[in-house]
Amino acid sequence: LRDGAEEGHWVCLQNVHLVVSWLGVLEKELRSLKPAPSFRLWLTTEPHPRFPPILLQQSLKVTFEAPPGLKKNLQNAYSMWSPSFVGKGSASRAQLLFIVAWFHAVVQERRTFIPQGWSKFHEFSFADLRSTAAIISASDTENPPWETVHGLLDNAIYGGRIDNVFDQRILRTCLQAYYSEAHTSTGGRQARPLPNTQIVVPATNEHAKFLSLINKLPDVDVPALFGLPPNIERVVQQANSSRITAQLKTMATAAVAEGGWDKEGMSQQLKPLLDLWQTLTSGSSVLKPVKKGKVATLPVDVFVAMEAENAHNLINTINKMMTAIASVLRGSELLTTSVRDASVSLAAGLVPPKWSDVWEGPESPALWLQAVVDKTSAIDKWLDSVQTGETLSAPLSLSNMFNPAVFLNALRQQTARQTSVAVDELKLVCQWSGSASVGALPVTITGTVLQGALFGGGLLSEARLDTPTVSPMPPFVIGYIPQSSEDPSPDATSVTLPVYEGLDRSKLLTQLRMPCKNKDQDRWILAGCGIFISPE
Repeated sequence: LRDGAEEGHWVCLQNVHLVVSWLGVLEKELRSLKPAPSFRLWLTTEPHPRFPPILLQQSLKVTFEAPPGLKKNLQNAYSMWSPSFVGKGSASRAQLLFIVAWFHAVVQERRTFIPQGWSKFHEFSFADLRSTAAIISASDTENPPWETVHGLLDNAIYGGRIDNVFDQRILRTCLQAYYSEAHTSTGGRQARPLPNTQIVVPATNEHAKFLSLINKLPDVDVPALFGLPPNIERVVQQANSSRITAQLKTMATAAVAEGGWDKEGMSQQLKPLLDLWQTLTSGSSVLKPVKKGKVATLPVDVFVAMEAENAHNLINTINKMMTAIASVLRGSELLTTSVRDASVSLAAGLVPPKWSDVWEGPESPALWLQAVVDKTSAIDKWLDSVQTGETLSAPLSLSNMFNPAVFLNALRQQTARQTSVAVDELKLVCQWSGSASVGALPVTITGTVLQGALFGGGLLSEARLDTPTVSPMPPFVIGYIPQSSEDPSPDATSVTLPVYEGLDRSKLLTQLRMPCKNKDQDRWILAGCGIFISPE
């Protein structure tokens, strides 16, 4: 780097996302360099959350990515496959290669619809396409070993890049749908159209005919092509907005930190938050000590007591810091490192790390503070019911808890104690209607929302174009029953859906069965249906 700067060369450092911890050293080095006018430094990197924002701001940025769309993806594949490669085998092999390319395009283009198409970005690449094509070419293309193909693609090639069980389920459903003898004309049968299309794979090994078919495809993909609901564009727009907002906040934090402490500027930026905190806590019981009552012994009662204790500790931590910031801005206290760090985060629109380490909530400090106070108030009311022995008698909203996963575990432990069944021999079930048993400790859950479908008439139904990104769900009852007991929702007429804490699908809470039409499960799996404990 120093030699290149001195002699005016171009220097390229590749894949610096692999050494983000070292990039701080690079920043310091660049500040001390006195480069020749012709010197240029190129850095190549994949997106990384800890890439130094100051280094990004100092750089000219160029993004390289494949053109979007199924059509472009297929054109790219067939531009890399020569006519001789496609034509050197039978028509069955060529048909299978087209299915390989189509499947690869589908799993890649579903990434456009994160977090519903996939819960996160998976690094599917041309290497996966090349490996799958090699497997197909080495197989008996007249009688393909479908089970072997499914296993290799699920466990090694594509599935090896996936770490979410429900994304893995989407992949398996896609494999079953596309890698099937129904879509080839082997054995003289008539090939059926590919899933969600009217396209029948040509029974030929001529490269030009496949390319002609690809060129006739529309330039813009409709969500139904991937089995996704028509209102998913709204989900994508919200996810993109959140991502861009987060990036802007990261840059703002760097700018505020670089600008140093400006008492007048900080006062203007933080006054709305200080006023909000004053409004939220005045006349509220959240600043008072936790009510003490009889000692809790049941697991759920112990959970509520711990939630209340931790909630009030968090409230006190926030209150002390907000009071200290107000005092510093008034000039009645000296600025400390902790006050400065918290002020910089809040001024940049971020929740201070010491607070978010206790509970990861909304990214906006104002919404985060509102949520903390609301949850603490709800837990205080719940604590009152514990003292009267009515802990589980009223409907509960999981979004009112700081640790809903711990609540489910406590409910499971209490059920095991009451029924004398081992904890690991219990399963969580839910009842949407009727009077089926949901265990010794049934709990009514409210406030949940559904994404990817509608729920009415006791069955899942397709979302419409004008359907909101999430739709409210009716109250339902959950409970733990022995593994050997019959589930209220039979396998044949229900689908298991993930339950997430937030709309970004980063925190999986549990899974629940929802009723659907017989043999309709794959439809809702591909639609990316999910349940959320809160609409925010």
